[in-house]
Amino acid sequence: MKTKLAIVEEALSQLSEKHRIIYLTYKLYTHQGNNIPRCVNKKLQEELALVSGSIRKYKEQANKQVITYLNKING
Repeated sequence: MKTKLAIVEEALSQLSEKHRIIYLTYKLYTHQGNNIPRCVNKKLQEELALVSGSIRKYKEQANKQVITYLNKING
């Protein structure tokens, strides 16, 4: 049986680099809300060459992909 860490690593490995960076950034910063600090959003925009709307879309796609993967693993 796979460990929880191995399952999470496999789920994250399914994401592109940009999706993974955005997904993990949101998981790090959004414990009580849906928004990350503006300075963090700005840094993501600069580093990934994306606009704010694209970052939101990448976040949605990454969340969906991880949930789909975890549902598939859990049967």
